[in-house]
Amino acid sequence: MGIGNDFTKIKSNPQLIRRIPAEILRRWARYVINRQMNTKVTRLDTSELNRDHYGWDSVPDGFTWNVFCIQETNLIDFVKANSPEQCQVAVEVGATSDMFLKHVKATTKKGINVLDVCIEQLNSQGIHGIKSKDEVIPIEDNEADLTICFETLEHVHNPIMFLNELSRITKGRLLLSIPWVQNTNIRSKWHGAQSPEGIPESEFHIFEFNGKDFNSILGYTNLKIISYKKLINYAPKYDPITNWCIRRFLYANCFPAIQAYVLERSS
Repeated sequence: MGIGNDFTKIKSNPQLIRRIPAEILRRWARYVINRQMNTKVTRLDTSELNRDHYGWDSVPDGFTWNVFCIQETNLIDFVKANSPEQCQVAVEVGATSDMFLKHVKATTKKGINVLDVCIEQLNSQGIHGIKSKDEVIPIEDNEADLTICFETLEHVHNPIMFLNELSRITKGRLLLSIPWVQNTNIRSKWHGAQSPEGIPESEFHIFEFNGKDFNSILGYTNLKIISYKKLINYAPKYDPITNWCIRRFLYANCFPAIQAYVLERSS
């Protein structure tokens, strides 16, 4: 294919990378990683995954679908491995569908989100949807025997306050995931109800913590780490130039791995 020919020239003469349009380099990164992910997805059972998981929009192109399938399957397996055999109340903070809670055995299941469209979807799936605002979680102290909070911490304005809220409502285990990053990022954020792409503002990342800095902010909470697992989405093991393209053009929206934690209160 044309993009492959272009990139062969770059690898033989790295100085040419300065002359290649950014779009070509972005396409190359997606092409290389998508081949890897597509191979992995063919070995997964994706029958229970729903393109409408997010509520406001379907998972679009094949590349995004591959990322979604791998990441969500990893997180579902993490829930299955770390949930109690039976509990009274299970709460998912940042829930958009029943994707994770349906794998938990609980008498009562509650899903928390800031978006009305997600609350409607949760209620339609048999989950008690509750709308929240900012970092405040509308759940009583010690109400949750199990709390799930996946890919949500990076969206909030005050992550320490949010972690303390998660601790407050949880009397059992807290399963939490955040994107894996080598270096902590503080991203700029769209202001207003929606971005130009029509995606809710709440879906943009603000803080992305690496493992060391996440451990540091936990020191300002009464949460402690029981276990940790790095869930791999894809492995960037290519030549230096390809790896540079992957880091430059994919990491912002497609992380190579997820940090998954089992947390409990330390007191």
